[in-house]
Amino acid sequence: MTYLAGEVAIVDLQETKEHPDISFLSKELEIKAEKIEYLVVSHRLQALSKIDAAFFYALFRENTLLKNDFAKLLNTRLSIGINTDLQSLLYDAALADPKTIQKDVTAAVKEMIVASNVSKECKRNIELLRKYKAPAEEYYKNELPKKVLDTISGFISGNKIQEIGKLFSEHKNDLNTFFEKITDPSFFNGIADAADAETSIALGQLLGFGNGIVPHVIKSKKITKPGDIKKLAKLNKAGWVEELTKLKGKKALNASDKNEISLSASVLTRNLERKFPTMAFTAIRKRKETDT
Repeated sequence: MTYLAGEVAIVDLQETKEHPDISFLSKELEIKAEKIEYLVVSHRLQALSKIDAAFFYALFRENTLLKNDFAKLLNTRLSIGINTDLQSLLYDAALADPKTIQKDVTAAVKEMIVASNVSKECKRNIELLRKYKAPAEEYYKNELPKKVLDTISGFISGNKIQEIGKLFSEHKNDLNTFFEKITDPSFFNGIADAADAETSIALGQLLGFGNGIVPHVIKSKKITKPGDIKKLAKLNKAGWVEELTKLKGKKALNASDKNEISLSASVLTRNLERKFPTMAFTAIRKRKETDT
């Protein structure tokens, strides 16, 4: 790959109209674009953290950071690609369960995704990640209120915004209580706004805050109350690809965009299948009956 990339360093590879590096390499090497993107991001993280690129590459290939407990992190990471924010990605790695990291790195070695020495160096790399854990926790504690407020700001009474920030400070270690308190009708302009906010928050806890998916899905799938959310489990990966493509708007999608949408659709499908297994199973069965 280095030969084909010429003088361009791995960390500098792009996927734009002017520089479709990922598409070119994917075609020439007959390798999936996502694997090349993982390699690029791994090397960028190595430059940022001084932690081995192969270690991060193993985590990406095993979807370690997509399996994080998103309810705790409150940052539902749907995909990893060339345009992913490096700082938050490093923080996600720092917050991942060390046992899961070790297990996935061992699996990556067994699958011959990375060399055997990556497993031997895993403990050292986990230790290097530890210094990012406290900043990562602080980052998400500060980011969450902003994202929640962005999601429900249109429904809140003007004088209540500061109070929501205060509630988060009081309950940042008990987020279920925080979400219960901020859905109290007294925070909103009326009963209808309170109901809309409750729906947005419930959906955000599943799909993530601040990524644009919540308002799009509410409108597209006519989600009017929290009880409607389970209907989303009827969507298969193709259905989510369609929704996420619509969310991107009319702009032309490059290979990186399409890969990001595909990965995100897979994660959303799995998350909703786990949350609403009966609804998902019924939808799968109906699709099979229709196909036969």
